[in-house]
Amino acid sequence: MVSDDLRELLERLLGWTRTRMVDRAIQSIELAMTHRTALVLLGETDLVPIAQALHRRILGAEQPFVVCDRRRRNTPVRFAPR
Repeated sequence: MVSDDLRELLERLLGWTRTRMVDRAIQSIELAMTHRTALVLLGETDLVPIAQALHRRILGAEQPFVVCDRRRRNTPVRFAPR
């Protein structure tokens, strides 16, 4: 189910030698896909580029990508470019 491209991205993000962590990330992604639940990313930096890269590899660039950030308060939701 997981493409080589997605696995390579996760290896770059999480570490080439962290096979167990990459496998867990893939498992989380597959769980989110099959149960149509949200995949939550946590981190101290801006994770929008990572989320968008995952989105493109999992669902394809033609699917809408929406970002909601509670720190933006009253500003409109930002739609990332395709």
